[in-house]
Amino acid sequence: MGTKEVFAMLKYIDTARWVSAAFVWLIIGYAAISPAFAQSRPIPFVRQMTVCASLTDVYDVAMKDAKSKEGADFTQLLKEGKCAKVPAPLVNFYWYFDEYSDLCGEKGYISEVAYLGYYKHLYTIAASLPPLIDVTYKPEHEKNPLAVKQWFKEAHVKGPCDGSGKAWMTLGICGCCEFADRLHTKFVGEQGKEWSYYPDPNCTTKGCELLPIPDWVTHDEGIHALNGYDDNLTEFDQMRREGVLFIYKNQPSCFWPPEATDQ
Repeated sequence: MGTKEVFAMLKYIDTARWVSAAFVWLIIGYAAISPAFAQSRPIPFVRQMTVCASLTDVYDVAMKDAKSKEGADFTQLLKEGKCAKVPAPLVNFYWYFDEYSDLCGEKGYISEVAYLGYYKHLYTIAASLPPLIDVTYKPEHEKNPLAVKQWFKEAHVKGPCDGSGKAWMTLGICGCCEFADRLHTKFVGEQGKEWSYYPDPNCTTKGCELLPIPDWVTHDEGIHALNGYDDNLTEFDQMRREGVLFIYKNQPSCFWPPEATDQ
């Protein structure tokens, strides 16, 4: 989401925040208060929730919170206009991606939400969740560090997810982990040339079936933590050595080649 969209989203939130709160709580006078005053003077008796335009920003806050006892700190993101405070009763949960615990044992749930019909989903860290909420991450990733979960969540097909992207147009998906499954197998090839994979992970030697991986699903940027400072985690080192391939409807959909292979 670009800067203009973020500010447009926040403008919408600031306006809807006061109008909706006035309607729900019969505090009509607060509907006309400016956004700056709204940030410094929360509506009384209404529990506030911080929502953000970027899932990556929320993951960054969660990773810092997991190493502290102070609670999730959105102060800087609020100052930068990347997040906003809204009345919690007007937030609808759709699903959650991950959960974690801080040093005090308090849980946090990284969630996707909607606010008062706003046309794009927003993100937050919730202290609790409503019942029957859907879980979108795959169980095998549950024990991964937050930075690794964040990478899988943000991983998408090569190129843009619109009419100009060949992978998106061919496969009809954008998110790799969201729609496809990772295949743990071995690969044959080298950087800059065509790659192939063994579709049967139990048969990865000479004479076993090899299938091609199209160039239009092969990423060139390598595997790195989104925040940079977690790039040296052992999980990322392993992913870079092994390579990462997602299969969607029996065909390769997203591929990050290994940095070294057994040829």
